[in-house]
Amino acid sequence: MKNYIVTLSMVLIFQGLFAQQSEVDRIGEDLRSRCSGMAYADHPQSTQDTFAFFVTRYKNKDYTSAYPFWRVILDIAPDIQPSVLQGGVDIMKSRYNSASDAATKTAIADTILALAEAMPSCLGSGENSYIEYRVYQWYTYRKNAKSKLDELFSQYYAEKGNAMNPQFLLVWLTTSMSIDKKNGTEGDPVWEVYDAVDQICNANPSDVNTQTAEKALGLMKQYKYLDSAQLVTRSEAMYSASPEDFAVLRKCVRFLQLANATDLAPFKEIANKLADNDLALYPDSMESLQYVFTLYKQAGNVEGVQAVAERMFALDPNSMEIAMYLAQSKAAAGQLSEAVTFYNKAISMGGNSAEINYTIAGLYQSSGSFSEARRYAEKALSARPGWAKPHILIGRLYASSGSRCGEGTGWDSQVVVWAAIDEWKKAGGDSEAQSLISQYSKYLPTSQDIFMRDGVEDGGQYFVSCWIQRSVTVRPRP
Repeated sequence: MKNYIVTLSMVLIFQGLFAQQSEVDRIGEDLRSRCSGMAYADHPQSTQDTFAFFVTRYKNKDYTSAYPFWRVILDIAPDIQPSVLQGGVDIMKSRYNSASDAATKTAIADTILALAEAMPSCLGSGENSYIEYRVYQWYTYRKNAKSKLDELFSQYYAEKGNAMNPQFLLVWLTTSMSIDKKNGTEGDPVWEVYDAVDQICNANPSDVNTQTAEKALGLMKQYKYLDSAQLVTRSEAMYSASPEDFAVLRKCVRFLQLANATDLAPFKEIANKLADNDLALYPDSMESLQYVFTLYKQAGNVEGVQAVAERMFALDPNSMEIAMYLAQSKAAAGQLSEAVTFYNKAISMGGNSAEINYTIAGLYQSSGSFSEARRYAEKALSARPGWAKPHILIGRLYASSGSRCGEGTGWDSQVVVWAAIDEWKKAGGDSEAQSLISQYSKYLPTSQDIFMRDGVEDGGQYFVSCWIQRSVTVRPRP
């Protein structure tokens, strides 16, 4: 008879054994050699009785009293029933948790792992290799056994494919990275694991698996398996190989986004194709539409952005966020009046009145509609009194109105600067306003110009006509 049980007893009594990987193999080999494959009914009655004494106590979770019977049945018939090996793991776990020193814990962990490793040959039938069970035990008790874990993960994927439990995927990936760094295999094994992880997540869509795929990609980038050039090269190769596989296209887009390569022609082509497909398939999914909106926006597809924004607003006409999306898309398309309409809807839904009105003012300024630009800038000031930006914008409108209010560099084209400076002074000590005052003061009328004008004097009031229609303070050029 082999001495496994004696060794195990000594471990539990004297607590003095440091176990290594070879000890797991030795114990496991001993167990496998005693698995006879004999049916339960073919065992002697005494063996069946011993098993019954063990299993009754084990099922009641009385592991202490079950242990002596388990030790005997393990020695003479470890495969009489699956509960011998599986129950042994539970018994050893309870002893592991109560052990106080590292040496004993190490030895008990070896026994747990050996029991798990014996299961395929002693208990397995057909394709049952207890692979997930073994992975779990090794990860629990030997996280640092990277090569063994990688071997088990590879076997797991070979057996289960996309049915592999996703909770192990990130562990598998980081394990492969650790081995790759140690062996200097230059990343190829890691990429194989990453591709498997990504495929499993895509084959089993869920919020959790989406997060797992994203974390896997983040780990690849964090640990230097993906730089921008690699991301671009890999995405282009994947797209060339599978131009109509939209799962691949989605991955290509993510790679190019991570590489900050959204300005490249391949990104625009892939993003537009993916967005067109998603829009056709999921026209009533707000989540999908938001994703499509982002793709079109990053690809510079203004028409696509607008179409999606309109669809989103049709689905949810009370959404301030969507109204803002739609306003921005209209503005990007140069459709000013429509943009303003949606910006005003956003305000009515609780949007930031000051910020939005200031944005509208900027749009009108760019279009040359100075009166409307001032009107909305003043609305912004009503919503946020004392805010410097609207005052600066109005001042710029005035300062750039010389050609609107007069010809050449004469009086009528100079007095607009008085209006501009008056407005900039309202911005308080804002540095931009102070800089503009200094810059434009050289365009003011001279003291001689003021003297030559009837009814106009330094420090007095002067009414600026044309579109400005404001009284201003007279001041000469410094």
